[in-house]
Amino acid sequence: MASSSSSDGAAALVGGAGSSVIASYDNRQLRSLPPQLTDVGSAGGLRELSLAFNELASLAGLAEACPVLERLSAAHNQLRALPAALGDLTRLRKLDLSSNQLSDVSCLGGCTSLSEL
Repeated sequence: MASSSSSDGAAALVGGAGSSVIASYDNRQLRSLPPQLTDVGSAGGLRELSLAFNELASLAGLAEACPVLERLSAAHNQLRALPAALGDLTRLRKLDLSSNQLSDVSCLGGCTSLSEL
């Protein structure tokens, strides 16, 4: 497994064929998704993503940018609502949205593989 870092310090672990691609943007004081994620070409194969301990108010565009996401942590942010498109992440198995201000997660009904919320 190879390890790399982008210019903004985000770590990514890239494995061989069939392995996960993992990115962590924890504790970055982010208020919006990192540009690397909204570029569908570069984030399309991302399987695990952590955006914990930031200042995110929205995850808009995440489902489109990371359509094969299997694990997502967006804990300890400022989320009040989830985008409907998040329900399109049919491979999502683990999702951590703890310590946010969410009152409705009904859009996750389409996440048929979700086993841990």
